[in-house]
Amino acid sequence: MHSELLALSLAVAFAIVAARGSQSFRRLKESPPEKKVRIYRSWLAISFLCFGVAGSCLIYNFERTNTSIYLPYQIAFRVVHENTSIDPSQLVPMLFGFCIGLIAIVFVARTRRGRKFYNTEAVSALRPDTQSEKTYLVLLCVNAAISEEIMFRGALPVLIYTISENAMTAILVAALAFGCMHCYQGARGILSTFCLAILFSILLGVGFNLYVVMLLHFFINMMALFVLPKISRLGRPKETGMV
Repeated sequence: MHSELLALSLAVAFAIVAARGSQSFRRLKESPPEKKVRIYRSWLAISFLCFGVAGSCLIYNFERTNTSIYLPYQIAFRVVHENTSIDPSQLVPMLFGFCIGLIAIVFVARTRRGRKFYNTEAVSALRPDTQSEKTYLVLLCVNAAISEEIMFRGALPVLIYTISENAMTAILVAALAFGCMHCYQGARGILSTFCLAILFSILLGVGFNLYVVMLLHFFINMMALFVLPKISRLGRPKETGMV
């Protein structure tokens, strides 16, 4: 009963955070730099407390009962290996190669047509105009990589596993919750972050630790906010004044 109440409380908290995040994101799009910085500070504090601190408290409680945060991944991937001919360790290079190939195809196709390679409403709204914005966006990337992984790859799967006693369900529900927290990005954002959560879960399942996933999460965030938009602008055709 304790675990069920805790999970319900987290679900309510996540729903409130997601709703407030969507509202503040809509304000962000029309805000001057000074107001954007205040919104970033709010996001930073809420994410740190709701995901980082709460997740760390849950993990501490699990460790007191000798429950590893890697337990759901170990069980789920052992079941996959025992019931199929797939070696889970082979999934990492396969997924990596698939993602690189897909990015290359999209890049070539879009730049040949003179279109932006990478542009979403979220990235456009978050594009920094001042040094203060850049600083807070980097801090948000660091905090998201640490706090979100603590909660959604560390604490939440274990909590759900203690309720459902099904490791695969625990991983999928945690991944779905992670995706839904990015609802301010729309359906595409939910789907893409859900897929990233599955990729991170596979990395944990094949033996990588949570710190590696945090580094990868940080790298992806920095690429999305700073590197890929620059590539998009470089790929934009120059205006010549000709019709």
